Amino acid sequence: ALILMLVPATLIGATFPLIGRIFLADLKSTGAVVGKVYAFNTLGNVLGALLPGLLILPFLGIQKGILLAAALNICLGLVVVSCKGRRSGAGMAVAVVLFLASATFLFRMPLSFQFPCAFQTAKDGVLFYQEGDLVTTKVWASSNPDYKMISVDSIGIGGTSDSDYKQQILAHLPKLLLKSYSSELTIGLGSGILAGESARHSGIKRIDCIELAQGVLDGARYFSRENYGILDDPRARLVIDDVADFLHVSHDRYDIISADEKTAGKYASNSMSYSSDYYQLLRDHLAPGGLVIQWMPTDLPPSQYTLAMRTFARSFPHVMLWYFPPVGRFTMSNTFMVGSNDRIELDPARMAGEMARDPGAFAGITKYGLTSADSILAHFIASDQTVRNLLPTGRINSFEHPFFEFYSPADYAAPSEQRDLLNHRLLMSFRSQEPGPALLRAGPEGGRLAEAYRAENALYAAREQQLAGEAPAAVLHQYEQAIVRAPWNLNLRNEVVRFLNGEAMALSAQGDFQGSRGMFQRAAETFPTGPEVHYDLAMMLLFLNQVDQGAQQLQQALSLKPDMVPALRDLGRVYASGGRIEDAVKLWQQALSVNKNDFMTLAYLGRALCDLGQPADGVGYLTKAHQLAPGNPEVAQAYNYGRNLPH
Repeated sequence: ALILMLVPATLIGATFPLIGRIFLADLKSTGAVVGKVYAFNTLGNVLGALLPGLLILPFLGIQKGILLAAALNICLGLVVVSCKGRRSGAGMAVAVVLFLASATFLFRMPLSFQFPCAFQTAKDGVLFYQEGDLVTTKVWASSNPDYKMISVDSIGIGGTSDSDYKQQILAHLPKLLLKSYSSELTIGLGSGILAGESARHSGIKRIDCIELAQGVLDGARYFSRENYGILDDPRARLVIDDVADFLHVSHDRYDIISADEKTAGKYASNSMSYSSDYYQLLRDHLAPGGLVIQWMPTDLPPSQYTLAMRTFARSFPHVMLWYFPPVGRFTMSNTFMVGSNDRIELDPARMAGEMARDPGAFAGITKYGLTSADSILAHFIASDQTVRNLLPTGRINSFEHPFFEFYSPADYAAPSEQRDLLNHRLLMSFRSQEPGPALLRAGPEGGRLAEAYRAENALYAAREQQLAGEAPAAVLHQYEQAIVRAPWNLNLRNEVVRFLNGEAMALSAQGDFQGSRGMFQRAAETFPTGPEVHYDLAMMLLFLNQVDQGAQQLQQALSLKPDMVPALRDLGRVYASGGRIEDAVKLWQQALSVNKNDFMTLAYLGRALCDLGQPADGVGYLTKAHQLAPGNPEVAQAYNYGRNLPH
């Protein structure tokens, strides 16, 4: 890499003396000539700093901007060379025409290459792509499972995969902790799911969302169904600004401030969002009785994890710590720090009343099994002095001393499971010192809450065994013991499903498909109200050619979630393979009424219409599918099939 950089750096450094030599005809005029060259060089530096950010990147993007800069350099080279000849005017005219032609061509040229996104594959479809002046934004969808993600500069910042669970908790947990609230500030829009879920609560009268780039707002419109149209909600104010700049000039105060920061190995330089100065800004914008909630992943290196937690804990008079292991298909483990100027008392009875009063508002967390106050309170770890006393002593992160940006590469060289394990043990040390005495004095619901709390302890013990690499059979036994303690706790069951799904996929990768089927079956029995577990079992049954059983599981998934696009799509495939083409077409049309951009459904429906003698309609669907996912083999095959039909 250094050698590759050395060549262009050397050539750029040689530009100024080379230009001076070209224009210098008489040594007596050296000072004047070099002065003029230096003046033009300075003017070029100024324009070179202004034009990319103000004109080139907003209108052309990064790739076309680089090509335009290359064309400009070539044309300037022609100008310089022509200045030594007799036809300098003609040379300059040719250079100008060539540059204008290049700019016009680049402006109109379709963009084929797109910067890839983490975890995205060639089989996935792209719904939105924009190279902006600040960031490159992409919205992409997977073929299976049904995930839709938004990324900035190739880093996922929201969507319906792993990040959805933490977004739901960020949106709904504060509404259960506070007795009253009306205003909220969300830092970072992402997919808009967090803000949209918050706005489902009737108590929210005003919600401000700070986002750095316009491209993210444009991309979030592709999540209008998932974020409940938050971009058009009259209660929402969307501000394009840097959050620190906004907080410095704003005088608004909020009951809730939710901070979904981006922190992992590749975001480790995000020091500002984990600094004491930033937390002070958030404190200054809290209304009386308000709170700040911030997400922290548990797979950070322990040094980084404790640095962030220590900085947060020292920045607020009162803090709480919550821990939610992964559920269902998700692998991300989440901790949440809650900070406030006033003490927030946990009130199980009031929390239960809130969930019963407006169950629809909490649908975002109930779908993961967090259906009751006890299932949520079971994830409480510790508060105030327990957190501060047990955190390892050390530095805090600040603007002046951004220690979060500086870490040893060895910290991230350790496997994520090992980092997760060390942080998990730290959390358990907090929990052992503060076993939820307030929770266990919960009045009429105290017995059930105590059981939920102890059952979660058993699950945490099983998770530690899993992270430590103990035998799967022993880990599963411990997980099942956790369920026995609180069989009504659906979230507990969904946490066990995460382990079962992981084992199922591991067995499948080893070629043990019957063993994998057994694990998926146990997952469906463990969490029978989850449509995803029935869908995953159906896919394995269909793979094993057990078509009738697979169709039954797809129908079960649809009975739980009638608008589940993957289940509609694949049940249509089952019907089509059995000769029930018209029934399949109805299911595919229903799927597209939910998600018009599901490229696999578009491909299946398009090919079916071609076979039914409706090639014009069929090719239209196939063309759209190919535009969304040109790299998907099934889509490409269907598209080529339709294109080769006689019309």
